[in-house]
Amino acid sequence: MAGQLKKVSGMDLAGKSLQELAVLYESHKISWIEFAPALDEAEQKGEDLSTLPSPPHRTKNALAAYRLIKAQRPSFLKGNLTGVFLPIPATLCYVMVIYRWSDRKDKDQMLKELLDKVLSGEFKEPQIRILSRASKKERRKRSGGVVEDDDPKRGAPVIVTAQERSKGDPDSIVALECAIKTFNFLIDAALERNSYTHLRSFIGRQCHDLSTRLNCIADDEFYKLWLQRKEIKI
Repeated sequence: MAGQLKKVSGMDLAGKSLQELAVLYESHKISWIEFAPALDEAEQKGEDLSTLPSPPHRTKNALAAYRLIKAQRPSFLKGNLTGVFLPIPATLCYVMVIYRWSDRKDKDQMLKELLDKVLSGEFKEPQIRILSRASKKERRKRSGGVVEDDDPKRGAPVIVTAQERSKGDPDSIVALECAIKTFNFLIDAALERNSYTHLRSFIGRQCHDLSTRLNCIADDEFYKLWLQRKEIKI
């Protein structure tokens, strides 16, 4: 992604002006989390951030992501971040979208858990985007109205690798693993508001079909039996 250094650079930034830091950030020499503290300080002083070379939406996302970590996980910022892999700012902004639209009684705990999963790398942007869309859709259903689109990357498509191109592709395996983790999270959220019986009446068939496919992956003997049954049906 343009403008995103995947790791904290660890450069000595003492004495650098905000404009100098912005140039370093846009040239991919420092990460957003090294740039954001200066943004935070400058905005608190009332300085105009619109004159920076960074696009406004990237500046806004970096600042919002930094403030979320600063408020919820200050210990993360105090540690040695040199060489640490970072989530992109938009991912952390999606976490706040989920929190904003959630009606869960334990939404504060949910925020902490999601933040930990993002900072550890367990959840990446695609999974968080799915959860944010699901939370807004759920709120829309409950309110009967239109929920505003506060997507930090409005209009960005979800990229799905074609099945015929995913065989032996490690990226697709990682994507599927992350999707399963996200799916488990969504199941927990749904079961907090619905019983197994109620869910079964709506999505029982889909769950059965999905379990068959997952069992084929999980168990070689099951896969062989499934092939035999399929051949007999044909």
